[in-house]
Amino acid sequence: MKDLIESHWTSTSDAYNRWFRNNIQSPPVRRMWTSRLQHVLGEPPLEVLDVGTGPGVMAFFMAELGHRVTGIDLSNGMLEQARSNARWLGLDVSFRQGDAENLRFPDGKFDAVVNRIVLWNMPSPERAIQEWTRVLKPGGRIVIIDSNGATLRKTLKHKLWKIASAPLVMVTEKRNPLWPCHNHWDRLPMSQRSRPTWEIEYLLSLGYRSVRTEMISRRESGLLEYLKHGCWGDYFLVTGTRPAP
Repeated sequence: MKDLIESHWTSTSDAYNRWFRNNIQSPPVRRMWTSRLQHVLGEPPLEVLDVGTGPGVMAFFMAELGHRVTGIDLSNGMLEQARSNARWLGLDVSFRQGDAENLRFPDGKFDAVVNRIVLWNMPSPERAIQEWTRVLKPGGRIVIIDSNGATLRKTLKHKLWKIASAPLVMVTEKRNPLWPCHNHWDRLPMSQRSRPTWEIEYLLSLGYRSVRTEMISRRESGLLEYLKHGCWGDYFLVTGTRPAP
């Protein structure tokens, strides 16, 4: 399964990076994410791990806020894009190949672990969150950002919206959003779970304190982004504080 996931994201990394470069230059998108990250992370500089960094979306926003960021990804294709983007933006972010369910970091290394649109890719999301907890310092923050896109993609509304928005994506991002996805997504656990309820309950079961959730409307990213990608649903942001041993 992980080989399929890595292959998919490496093969689509160039197209995905065109979406990223549109986003990183969009004032509404920048405001949406930097304000949220500033609020949940607090004062810099923190040692932050960005899990499933892709082309570096969250990593660069956090680096601009003054944090020391390490980004990991299973896909070497995505990491090539991320390193290229770091040079383009002139930002100092460390990128490494890594498995979100088996991190190569010592216990308690990071002040915060952040991930965006990652858990739905995980064959074992419980194992992933346990690993993220392990590398967090006591009192450190976990930040999970995702959407119910994996569920919504099965609905007629999503399918029609995706087709209708395709010309906008093709013109503005120079990629084909209708390229078929691998059918293994529906076999992954998170496609069958109620979200963000599952994340909240699982963090509480691990003893996390101050577990909070916030819904983030895609309309905040601007009308154009909403028309292009609103079919994937709104974002949710779940945070919690790791308890002391």
